[in-house]
Amino acid sequence: EARALGCVFDPMSWIWVRPECYDGELIAEFFSQTNFSWHTEPKLKPETKLSMDIIHRGDHPKLFTQKDYHTVHCFYMMKKMHKAILEHRPIDSYLTEWHHTNHCGQVMLN
Repeated sequence: EARALGCVFDPMSWIWVRPECYDGELIAEFFSQTNFSWHTEPKLKPETKLSMDIIHRGDHPKLFTQKDYHTVHCFYMMKKMHKAILEHRPIDSYLTEWHHTNHCGQVMLN
């Protein structure tokens, strides 16, 4: 449904966003600096690994990856918000959730 409405999947936020909220440059920056693999089961067995093309399509509502992704996701969200503010771009509703900001703050402090 999101795709039909013109939305784009953001694999660092793991949500569908409107095109004006999508920061492909920032996503590419994070993916070039990390080496996460995505799997269909929590034990991350090699035979359950999916290609990055599949990940970027956003066809899977739930996948599993390395635990460090959570911290990287939170850092990404912080940079995404900061860039959006500096560039006067719209901010998606996930970024504006106070609960998520507090949650990511705790993740980054631990």
